[in-house]
Amino acid sequence: MRNSGFSLIEVIVVIGLIAILSAGGLAVNTQILSRRSNLDQRQILVRALQQARSLALFSGKSHGLYFNEDGYTIFEGNVFDQNSTKNYFIPRSSSMVIQSPLQVVFRAVNGSLSVNELKILLIMNDSEQLEIIVKQTGAIL
Repeated sequence: MRNSGFSLIEVIVVIGLIAILSAGGLAVNTQILSRRSNLDQRQILVRALQQARSLALFSGKSHGLYFNEDGYTIFEGNVFDQNSTKNYFIPRSSSMVIQSPLQVVFRAVNGSLSVNELKILLIMNDSEQLEIIVKQTGAIL
């Protein structure tokens, strides 16, 4: 008599192989998502800096970006005033630490900085570090 099915050992081996391959794929996928999230957080900050610079260029008034614990605030003027009604808050991830001055101010009309160069270091929860450089001309790299 001939059996045409699979033995229990064969089924267990196949299930084990599928589990091992799935676990490896999940680890790689988690790393990719974490890296993507870090780059997204960097892009949010770059866009906030660009928005503050654009406002300084086109409004005729200095604008800046203030670094809060939980986000960024775009403000008008040379100094951040938390009571101003013109402030615009942008939330950020709590898993990110920022090493920079408390605020960045772009001058009216030309959008330049009052310092030669500004480096902003973003430290993510997975220890990845991303750097943003703002040149004196206002260029954001």
